[in-house]
Amino acid sequence: MQQIYKLSQQSDRIEQVAPDTTALFSSVLLVEDDGAHAALIRRALSGVVGEIHHVCSGREALQALEEQLAEIVFCDLNLPDMSGVSVIRSIKTLRPGLPVIVLTSSSSLSDAVQAMREGAWDYMVKQFNDELRNQFRLIVNRTAERKLQQLRELKMRQERDAFWTAAYAAQDGLSILTEEGQVVFANEAFNNFCALLGSSAVGANIVDLISAQNFIIGRDIYRELKVQSADALWSSELEVVRAGSGQEKSSRFFELKLSNIAVGRMDIVYGGLPALRYRVLWLRDITQRKEQERFQRDLLSTTTHDLKGPLAAILTSAELIRESSSRLEERESSLLTKVASCARNAISIIDELLSARRIQDGVMIIRPRVLDLSELFDEITGDYQPVAKSREINLCYLKQECSGMQVYADRLGLTRVLGNLVSNALKFTPKHGRVELSAERIGAEVRIMVSDTGTGIDPRARHKLFQRFERLEKHNEIEGTGLGLFVVKNIVEAHNGRIEIKSQVGVGTAFIISLPDRT
Repeated sequence: MQQIYKLSQQSDRIEQVAPDTTALFSSVLLVEDDGAHAALIRRALSGVVGEIHHVCSGREALQALEEQLAEIVFCDLNLPDMSGVSVIRSIKTLRPGLPVIVLTSSSSLSDAVQAMREGAWDYMVKQFNDELRNQFRLIVNRTAERKLQQLRELKMRQERDAFWTAAYAAQDGLSILTEEGQVVFANEAFNNFCALLGSSAVGANIVDLISAQNFIIGRDIYRELKVQSADALWSSELEVVRAGSGQEKSSRFFELKLSNIAVGRMDIVYGGLPALRYRVLWLRDITQRKEQERFQRDLLSTTTHDLKGPLAAILTSAELIRESSSRLEERESSLLTKVASCARNAISIIDELLSARRIQDGVMIIRPRVLDLSELFDEITGDYQPVAKSREINLCYLKQECSGMQVYADRLGLTRVLGNLVSNALKFTPKHGRVELSAERIGAEVRIMVSDTGTGIDPRARHKLFQRFERLEKHNEIEGTGLGLFVVKNIVEAHNGRIEIKSQVGVGTAFIISLPDRT
């Protein structure tokens, strides 16, 4: 359709000036029994339309339309073999949508009106004077605009039909809802989803259907349907449990996404009624993905549990040999330290993976009790002292400040938090640096700090630190899973606490853990 416009270019601006009627109407059929009139009409149409094929009767016109693809017809109403109205009626049957312009004399305008009723697009009174060419140009341009509009509408209908066909056959479910949750359109996948919930989609209320499976998600959808923001977007996951044969039950999992669309402007009221607002609810069956994730988690859990026992034995044996023998040479002692450090790192990675899985599954359990911070700091510094000495780093804690201080926390969880922070500090602190643990009681909180004199953290990268599997680019060469700080943050928050970072590039970093003082 772009080729049927003539374009004029002025400097750097392209302007649409007129439809190219010679391209749009490249083949023309002229039905005129008077040869002299036909010659004048052909001359007037020259350069306005394309090639003109002339016939003298109605029957010749209908035969010509069967044999060639005319794109516009100019037809005289007074023909020798049949009336022009009959010709137009036959053309409408033979070629629906073909533009027909009737040519008439001023004395037969009533016939022209009848021809228009039968489907002619326009009519023209034949006046063979100096204005004939301009008259034809005007009527051809008017017909071209109507034809182009028809083509545009046809294209839009084709695109709309293609969209709805694709939407209906899509694997993902699609529905259009009213503000009350009533389904006004549903594709096949969404119909199947509603059937799984025990209802048909047509006329169903999605809030009621989903609430029967999960009240909280149903309530959230109802609230989101009332949101007036044009860019509102909500998503969730729904588990549908169905009874199988016998007492067995099976689950299907669906990802739900709700977006907002409106018909008309929301600030205009028509007849006292607000413009219509609809919501689009998409759903995707993620059952297979969930099963794969569960299989991977089960495999990870089994593998890590099987590895943890031998690694703990290696760690314990290496430490016992080093502590019980006073005759070890420096090289042998260094090797034992390295073995113990590698075993401890491997166990730490396993603990991170297992903790991350429990967090993801929502089954992480903490059992807080009153703990003595001095004893906990002794244990942590003792465990990591060999690593610190091998890297010539001073690992310590302020004993006087921590003496007698207690904290209400889960021992295993807090040990894992502090162990991870100390391990990270040792990794990123250069030789002759310092890693220090300290604690203080401020108001209704106990604050524990792990500080170092390491490389520091760029402020622009700090927002990534506690995200799962995220690692700073400059740390890619240092071993780690990217789960440690994710686990740390979740354990601290499970205690109703919080964790903060204070860091300066080239100076060092401090992680501050604040826990409620319930001792």
